[in-house]
Amino acid sequence: MRTQIRSGAVRCKAVVLALSVVSWTGASFAEPYVYQYDEYSSDLVTAATQITSQQLSIQAGFAQTEAFGQHYKPAAEHYPVRILGIDLVLAMPPNATASQTHADIEIWLDGDLDGASPVADQPAFSINTADLFNTTTAEMGTPLLGGVASAINFDWDDPLGHPPIVYEGGIRVVIRFAEAGQDLQSEWNSLECVYLEGLTCGCQQVGVLFDSALTPKANLLNYLTPMGTCSSSSSAWNYVEDLGISGDIVMRLRADVAAVGGSQQGQTGSDEQDSTDDHDTQAADDTEMEVAAVSPFWGVNDDTTAVTITGSGFETECEVTLGSTLLEEVEVVGEGLIRAVVPAGMDVGRYMLVVANPGGESAFLVDAFEVMSPEVSDDEVGTSTDSEDVIDGTTAGDPVEEGCAAGLPLLHWMLLGLGLAYHRRMRMVP
Repeated sequence: MRTQIRSGAVRCKAVVLALSVVSWTGASFAEPYVYQYDEYSSDLVTAATQITSQQLSIQAGFAQTEAFGQHYKPAAEHYPVRILGIDLVLAMPPNATASQTHADIEIWLDGDLDGASPVADQPAFSINTADLFNTTTAEMGTPLLGGVASAINFDWDDPLGHPPIVYEGGIRVVIRFAEAGQDLQSEWNSLECVYLEGLTCGCQQVGVLFDSALTPKANLLNYLTPMGTCSSSSSAWNYVEDLGISGDIVMRLRADVAAVGGSQQGQTGSDEQDSTDDHDTQAADDTEMEVAAVSPFWGVNDDTTAVTITGSGFETECEVTLGSTLLEEVEVVGEGLIRAVVPAGMDVGRYMLVVANPGGESAFLVDAFEVMSPEVSDDEVGTSTDSEDVIDGTTAGDPVEEGCAAGLPLLHWMLLGLGLAYHRRMRMVP
């Protein structure tokens, strides 16, 4: 593992959604639950449309057998936990016409809730994407795809097609690259992706996405040692913050649990997650906190812009961000009104606005504010649109310009049909 690439403001918002539908008639579980740390919606379709105009980090420099993942820590009332599947969003190189690779999906189970390294020598469950049945091609093999939001369900009708039920401890979900890195310098626009045999390892055809907020002791990397080698008999596990990475991986674990405690909708990664339920980053419960609107919804980047934010649940000393940029002169006029200033110098693009209260509660508004260059006149500013119907100002189903926005963004989303192509994905029963 070597390179971490920072993208510019990403403007394209087309999505391919990979879905797997599996029935289950076994023991009763009270509630469905999504464990997540990233700042986007727990609904995969919505999340995929939100990953735009953000300053995202992308990690593509993985050697063969190196891995990334997350450490989920259920609350006591969740047990037993039945793992249904994972949601994953990966990046596509900006200059590539195809982006795919095979990997092992591993589930590690043990009682350690604090350490990055698993206690066990082997995962409790593992399956390679080459062993997933692709119903679109009617053949074995469903590789991980870049630029695609994928929902992969485990097959609970097959005794060998799913992880064991979890009765205690933590859950590490790990994606391990099964193929060697390649010389993808041109595709990723990075010298770090050069492959020189015996010297450098190249990059993978897909990149791991990190959002703008870090949840401590949540995101994992398993890399060969010494770091930078392409093959080795030894490896190390670390949380990403120990390696200088400051964002949450865009992936989730879907499960059925026995009972659900309090959690919050629209919750983002937080440095304050240290209570009993803070390890659960479920984004599916009622909350009164909401960001309703931002006025004005645009400004030029050569000057500051005063904005008014309306909504509910705002608290004094809250933080307000556009992407990863803190707004200045924040004044909470009331629980439903904030005045703030967008600083000058931000990159051109559309940004998600996040309001975070001191206690860790937060709410967001997608594409809330657009930063424009001074050359853009007022009559060129478009009105806001529903992201389910319009993709970056283009009606869903219309062609999307090759390469998305200018500036060689590193996310290249694909558009099929009406913006959502449903691709059934499941494991074949022997």
